[in-house]
Amino acid sequence: MVSKLNSAYFIYNVNEPTLATFQEQRFAVLRNAHSYASIDSDFLKYYTYFPAMNGKYARIKKLGDSLAKGKTTTIDKVLAVRDYFLQRNVLGEQIYKYSDNPGIPGMPSASKLNYFLFETKKGYCAYYSGATLFLLRSMGIPCRITVGFLTEDRASKNKGWY
Repeated sequence: MVSKLNSAYFIYNVNEPTLATFQEQRFAVLRNAHSYASIDSDFLKYYTYFPAMNGKYARIKKLGDSLAKGKTTTIDKVLAVRDYFLQRNVLGEQIYKYSDNPGIPGMPSASKLNYFLFETKKGYCAYYSGATLFLLRSMGIPCRITVGFLTEDRASKNKGWY
């Protein structure tokens, strides 16, 4: 069930043992993945860009550093971000909550991300994806946000694209 592709699958609230096993197999493969040394430096620089540390993003960088502490592999750092958003308080309630009404609409800016991460801890998909992107980039992990999915095979125009 583990492909040779280095794609990660994150299945939340896994109650099915087969899915949990599959997910752990993926993580094991990814823990043995190669480093970023062979990746084009311009590509890596573009997808790891993080704004100046002395501005509004400094708090996000500090959180990213705390989540990455003691983690040696990329996948374990990614899982630390996932687990951070899934954490629960002493009453078993989720600390971060999905909300269609987080208080400030639109794609998060630095102020909105700080508001989401450190104050309200509620938001919708753009908040989670934006926060995840900045946390991962603060750790030097290349990433981007994409939206949408098209099931049409585009390989005739762009090999390997869907």
